[in-house]
Amino acid sequence: MLNRRQFVATGFAFPMLCYARSALADDYPSRPITLIVPQAPGGGNDTIAQIIAQKMTQSLDQQVIVENRPGAGGTLGTRQLAKSAADGYAVAMGSTGTLTMAPTAIENAGYDPRKDFAPVGMIAKSAIILVVGPSVKAQSVQELAGASQEGSTGFHLRFRRRRHGKPLNGGHVC
Repeated sequence: MLNRRQFVATGFAFPMLCYARSALADDYPSRPITLIVPQAPGGGNDTIAQIIAQKMTQSLDQQVIVENRPGAGGTLGTRQLAKSAADGYAVAMGSTGTLTMAPTAIENAGYDPRKDFAPVGMIAKSAIILVVGPSVKAQSVQELAGASQEGSTGFHLRFRRRRHGKPLNGGHVC
């Protein structure tokens, strides 16, 4: 099992999470499994979930149903998993947004990713990129931060960093 730091270091992007912690019976699964996607249908997470559900259905010889539960930054669907029975019949797609950002930004997200979920496997990795409009002349994050401090960009850049699990005050750059 990965510890928290290792899990974040691997990209923490789109791991399938399972709430079941107990050993599953030999006849598992004896009924359909729900794969919760805490984002809207038609996006990247949904597309990946549809493929995974199809492969799981074939491999387990039991239907796996994709249930999209978007809303509140992905916390609605993720909270649904946290409140479901720990029997392996509900699993979910997790992401950086639902498992790190939302619980940090939302005072009571309704779940604690460190206590309520167990990682099952990495499904995909995704890059998070920073983009700016064509009027911003910065060619790197350092140039963007420097321009922000000079006040020449006309926007606010806000960030917060963590180091060794402890928050570092990033505050407003400009």
